[in-house]
Amino acid sequence: MIAIPTMSIQPFHPFDVLVTSGTDAVSRGIRFATCSPWSHVAMTAWITRRDLQAVFPDKDWTDWDNRTLVLESTSDYHLPCAVTGKRTKGLQSHKVLRWLANYPGKVYRLKFNGDATAKEISNLAYTLLTLLKIGVPYDVRGALFAGTRFVKWFPCVAKSVGDRQSRFCVETVESVLQTDLIGRKLPSFDPGRDRPRDLVRKLRHCKLWADNPVKIR
Repeated sequence: MIAIPTMSIQPFHPFDVLVTSGTDAVSRGIRFATCSPWSHVAMTAWITRRDLQAVFPDKDWTDWDNRTLVLESTSDYHLPCAVTGKRTKGLQSHKVLRWLANYPGKVYRLKFNGDATAKEISNLAYTLLTLLKIGVPYDVRGALFAGTRFVKWFPCVAKSVGDRQSRFCVETVESVLQTDLIGRKLPSFDPGRDRPRDLVRKLRHCKLWADNPVKIR
């Protein structure tokens, strides 16, 4: 485990996007297949006790401290989800510093500069917590198709691309952004077909995020 100095990281904000360059075998394969330094994406959200009580009313959240969490869809299930407490392949959440300390590779941040409203922040939390409650699994097949240059456009894979019962990392981030930043001028996302490199490229050309990813680990 790598120790992360807490004072060296600027506070994260809702809608920040984290992009990574992983060193494990799967991440290296993704980077090779997509001709890109990026292998994975995640996003941050502000989760309050009120948000949790609204989505998980049957659980006691008395000891929950309002905090920023990293939310991602991944096939890595070594860390228990900070909300559900379960290890799962699919959508999961983690405390920022713990996630950074355990990620096997470099991590970059695309800071959200759009001054999100309180309603947008709350909508983001509600949407992501609802997905966590449903237990959306990781979309292995979709991730493999998205990593190709041509196969993902074949009519025979259209059904898989449009399936939202399972989601891989980019598919999750893009579909959530489309839902919760409605009314803003967003890039033309294509959830299910876009790769990490596509998401980074589109956000870099969007005035709502920083121009370039900044390395934070």
